[in-house]
Amino acid sequence: LSNQTENEITDIESGSSINIADKVKLDGYNVKFYEDANYSKQITDTEIVINSDVTVYVKLEAITYSITYKLNDGRWNNYSANTYYTVETANILYIPGADCILRDGYTFEGWYKDADYTEKITSLVGLFEDITLYAKWEVINYSIEYKLNEGTWADTFIPIESYTIESAVDFRLPSSDKIIREGFVFEGWYDNTGYAIDSLDGRTGDLTLYAKWRD
Repeated sequence: LSNQTENEITDIESGSSINIADKVKLDGYNVKFYEDANYSKQITDTEIVINSDVTVYVKLEAITYSITYKLNDGRWNNYSANTYYTVETANILYIPGADCILRDGYTFEGWYKDADYTEKITSLVGLFEDITLYAKWEVINYSIEYKLNEGTWADTFIPIESYTIESAVDFRLPSSDKIIREGFVFEGWYDNTGYAIDSLDGRTGDLTLYAKWRD
């Protein structure tokens, strides 16, 4: 056997047949049989009749399996992922971590073997198949801080103080009927650079909003 230090001897009665393919199997390898140690004379018919002592030379070739990545709206962060593995490279192959994959507004939760995220994959050791890896994401919750600049909330209004990239699509900033300041007109919300904010759609990150007033 290639990759082995010892031979195996099988006794069989003369004139009997044996399927040598049934004698040698190894997960992750294609097994080929030869008449010589140089692997030049392959035995294609593995069902043989034994009439004398026979030496069969076995060659093990690691099977190459494919890796398909489902990024689920994520993107690689200047990273080129391995798209194949063998049983011999599985133990040293790096599975891309959170530093290799990005998605705005989400935290990477790891790779899974199925689209329902029931079987997490952290290593390819023990796998002998083409595999599809599904990226799982957890939406990030961002805070909103309001600087009323001497204004007050109207009546019992309680503003929403957090958002996600998903909720931002339909998020409505507190309008002029929700915030008051005697003698002033509310002119909207601005960020700390003086840029008007009228929507959170597409935004990420903690946010501080400043109320602008006009006499």
